Amino acid sequence: MTRSQQAGFTLLEAVAALAIMVPILGSILSINAMVNREISSSDQAALVSETGRRVGERLGQLARGGLLSTIQVKADASDVAAAEALALSIPGTHVPTLGEWISPPAGFARDNLSLQSAAGVETLNAAATTTARLFEFAMDATESANGKDDDGDGLIDEGKLLLTIDGKRVTLADGVERCLFSLDGRILTVDLRCGRSNSRREAYRATSQHKIYLRNN
Repeated sequence: MTRSQQAGFTLLEAVAALAIMVPILGSILSINAMVNREISSSDQAALVSETGRRVGERLGQLARGGLLSTIQVKADASDVAAAEALALSIPGTHVPTLGEWISPPAGFARDNLSLQSAAGVETLNAAATTTARLFEFAMDATESANGKDDDGDGLIDEGKLLLTIDGKRVTLADGVERCLFSLDGRILTVDLRCGRSNSRREAYRATSQHKIYLRNN
């Protein structure tokens, strides 16, 4: 073997080897980044779904013992207009102000709800009741109800689901894009859509529907 044969790679051979290795390394890095994104996406989606599940369980615990006769919603423009029209034919009809808690109209679907529940150990014993429990969706100050992502975080018209209980207000969930309460007989349905976004402003959403059987009149 000559000295030139023992000298290792020539410059031309090294360049050729790099030309082969660089695309391979680039492909490996690209695949690794893609796998990491998929893992992150799965984690985010799972967290959103878990949020919806936990909120549904919490709502069930708080509302299941509710009394149908105590359910109220906040008056909106349609409620005020209906009461004004009724007052023309039935003088003395109460015309609510916007935001006033009123008995719910038939077929309502609102982002707020108030009810009282049976107090005590026995849920079915409605002789004593709790104070009103208020569930309200509050849109973030950086958003407006226009179906758009106003603050650029990937979520649309998002806000918080708030609970006021015994004079204290707590957040049941944030990143809520939709929360609607409706009632059919004794079945209280909560239609919920939660979301969250990552650092790249990619949004992940989960929609869930929770049906709560109210046990008391």
